[in-house]
Amino acid sequence: SFSALVHALDGAESGELISDAHLGAMSDILSEIPDPSKRLLLQMLRLGAEIASESDANKMPALNVATVLGPNLLRPDAARAADPVSALVEAPLVNRACLAMICHVEALEAVLQPNRESIMTEHAFVARMQDKLASNPQHGLETLQSGRDGRKERPLSSAKRSSA
Repeated sequence: SFSALVHALDGAESGELISDAHLGAMSDILSEIPDPSKRLLLQMLRLGAEIASESDANKMPALNVATVLGPNLLRPDAARAADPVSALVEAPLVNRACLAMICHVEALEAVLQPNRESIMTEHAFVARMQDKLASNPQHGLETLQSGRDGRKERPLSSAKRSSA
């Protein structure tokens, strides 16, 4: 949960490095999220680490990257998100948790890698969706690859008349 992940760092010193105990607590929490979310989180953390590794050129050290990514990756429940005071209090905690994940992405990779069964299930799902799309040429893969959404195009002059 959001609170558990944010508060897994309680007692940890500020900074990019955290103790093995805190990293273990984060790993335990992250192991519980669904595999598709794990994969997405892992990609975002890798991207954040890559951006931070080029901070001399882009002026985005890990803390800045965490400040940008944190609110998008870690969100409180709706009740707490609606309270502006809670949002202000939790923002530094969110940034700190995101900073820890970015700086320790290599250590977290083992936890965030989806299991083989999940990958096979998703591949089967994608194959079924591709078959369904291919069977409907109006909205099938050909339509997606051509960049159209299946709607008939109207000449510009008729579009102007209908909006006038």
